[in-house]
Amino acid sequence: MKKNKQLIQLKHLLKDKIEYIYIIALTIYIASLIFSNKTDFTIGFEKYLSLLRYMILFIIGIKIIVFDFEEYSKKTLINISILTVIIAIVTLKTDSRLLMQYFILILGAYKVSFEKIVKWVLITQSTLVLGIILLSLLKIIPNYAFTRSNNGTVRYSLGFTFSSYPAIFIYYLTMLYLYYRKNKLKIVEYIALIILNVIIYIFTDTKAELICAISLIVIVFLYNKIQKEWINKILIALTKYMMSFLTIFSIGLAFLYDSSNNIMSKTNDLLSDRLELSKKGMEEFGIKFFGNKIKWISLLMVYAGESSKNKFNYVDNGYLNIIYNYGIIIMLLILYGFYKVIEQQVKNKNTYICCFILMLAVHTFITPQLLQVVYNIFLLLLVDVIIQPKKQENDKKEII
Repeated sequence: MKKNKQLIQLKHLLKDKIEYIYIIALTIYIASLIFSNKTDFTIGFEKYLSLLRYMILFIIGIKIIVFDFEEYSKKTLINISILTVIIAIVTLKTDSRLLMQYFILILGAYKVSFEKIVKWVLITQSTLVLGIILLSLLKIIPNYAFTRSNNGTVRYSLGFTFSSYPAIFIYYLTMLYLYYRKNKLKIVEYIALIILNVIIYIFTDTKAELICAISLIVIVFLYNKIQKEWINKILIALTKYMMSFLTIFSIGLAFLYDSSNNIMSKTNDLLSDRLELSKKGMEEFGIKFFGNKIKWISLLMVYAGESSKNKFNYVDNGYLNIIYNYGIIIMLLILYGFYKVIEQQVKNKNTYICCFILMLAVHTFITPQLLQVVYNIFLLLLVDVIIQPKKQENDKKEII
């Protein structure tokens, strides 16, 4: 009896702290991914960082079981059961545990303020990313140079293992900063973000991230300055259907691409061979229900001499990357999830978030970060689609 009372007291004591425990765990998880996957800092220590991530997932699992589970409705339990079975099948088929890890992170975000998540991930990532860039410019850590084979442009990695990583991180940090500051943004902040992205572009030659960053800054600026109902309606409609449209469009391009077609060939050159690689992926992997076990050959592996250029097969189109990797069912679930997120956020009068999900959808057409929590924290918003607490069901009954 005494032990039970002590456990109950401990649970009540931790209940107020559990939100911060999750946020600390999440930021450590993301920091470990930055170091182990994107830098040379942890060569020889990767297995320890992997173990650290599993320990973090275990802590989040305790939060789910001890603090959250009792609040789940029957519908939530059915949702989680179905998703667990699907993800387990995909995990076995692809031999990748990432989906299961992200699923735990998403479920763990229940009753955790997304605003607080954004704040602390922004602080953690900006400290690490800008710190790594600064150390590389001071020549304390390596700043690798990569030369584009088609035009001889030199691209610098700024302390990371490849030149695209710093630009992608800065783009997503721009997104988090704009979201966190909302309508408090001042002109000097917009200008500073543009300058930062331009500087990173000069070093890394990553056009896609620069274009997307400036587009997002302009959209947010206009949103904050022009509050018109008809503009909001257009923004909501575009955001709701953009991911679905671009998924269908991507599949169509992969099927129809023909290198002998002059327009398609020039478009492919403009998109750094993305169309050709999408076609190659369609022919090699196809569209499966539960994905494929794929050994991706990236440009970094080609530069490092680990593979030849003709074996390069990495598909940068995020929609096709998910379909080839994890299957069409996972892609459909993601599309449905983000559609419902937009609906819920708009109901809560948060149309501002549409600016970010819209650009996330566009950016995914050319890069594969939609399903990578190290970049895309907006993935955690899916928790509100999966989990519906008992209280909501009871409230509905009372209203009826």
